[in-house]
Amino acid sequence: AAAPQQQQQQQFNALVMHIQQGCVLAPASMQQLLEALQAANAAHVPVHLLAGNTGAGIYKSQWQASENRAIVLVHHVQELKELTILDSSGVQLQNSRTGSAVHYSLKELPNGQQADTRMAGHSVAFKHQLAPAEYSHAQQQQGSCTLVAGGAVTLTGLLGALKNLEAEQADQGRVQAAQNLRYMCAHISRIAGTLVRNAATLGGHLALAFTQHLESDLLPILIAAGAEVELLDRDGKQHWNFLEDCLVSSSSSNTVLQLLDTGAVITAVHFPLPVADGVAFWSSKLTTHRRCNEHAIVNMACWLSTPPAAARTRSQSSLLLSSRSSNGSGSSSSNIQFYVAVG
Repeated sequence: AAAPQQQQQQQFNALVMHIQQGCVLAPASMQQLLEALQAANAAHVPVHLLAGNTGAGIYKSQWQASENRAIVLVHHVQELKELTILDSSGVQLQNSRTGSAVHYSLKELPNGQQADTRMAGHSVAFKHQLAPAEYSHAQQQQGSCTLVAGGAVTLTGLLGALKNLEAEQADQGRVQAAQNLRYMCAHISRIAGTLVRNAATLGGHLALAFTQHLESDLLPILIAAGAEVELLDRDGKQHWNFLEDCLVSSSSSNTVLQLLDTGAVITAVHFPLPVADGVAFWSSKLTTHRRCNEHAIVNMACWLSTPPAAARTRSQSSLLLSSRSSNGSGSSSSNIQFYVAVG
């Protein structure tokens, strides 16, 4: 196994040394990805990050996006293909990997401990980190779980992990938690078609939402859950941003948009799962003709959270509605999103 890795490293190093417009790099680790971004910046070569390339099916401008740029394929980066589910105490409940050996080290947990999922014999500097306390949306209630998905995790990979957790919750007799996850899975399964979900990544999906205003079926779920997005700039610095804040901010004050414009990579998405006691979740997607593979007229996701009886002072709910209206010819004329927090 060492020989192919050494050969890949040598080929990658040669490309990085002579990086130029039109070249294609396929980094296999976060370290190589950073090297590619830094080399391109030093050589004043613009970079086009590419994963599943499903956006080209909607935005034809994506076909020209790679012209006069160096193309960096991020879907080979092993650290970005990791999906982990942790319980409220930081214990790993589920871990999914795509591809061969994964070099990955999990973020710092709320209690300050480290949950390390590195494979034996590997040492990796890159670590996903939880957002600071002021960003945290999840309430640490009995039975709560947090999902951390790398930017190169596909929608199919996300769906599979949620279905596995749904089955586990049902086996444990946690009816409400299983029902919550069933709603979430049903919604995600209606995004595009199977072939697109197999290729589309979370990072690419969010990048299109930020830069191209993608009419996303996934965003209502993520925002209702209080999702946070992690980015890595070309200097190796990590940034956490509350997803809702990124979408409602103006272009001039949108930190994520500014980071993406300077070559940052969406490395992870972190959000609580609706399995805690006192949490109810449901969502819906309304279309005109087809059940899936069609833009929604209305997307809705609702997360209701009730504190434990001993600490209950008021009920809390979060609701996000995403509505797409059309003019008489059937083409989209507006895309309206509402986010309501009720105390």
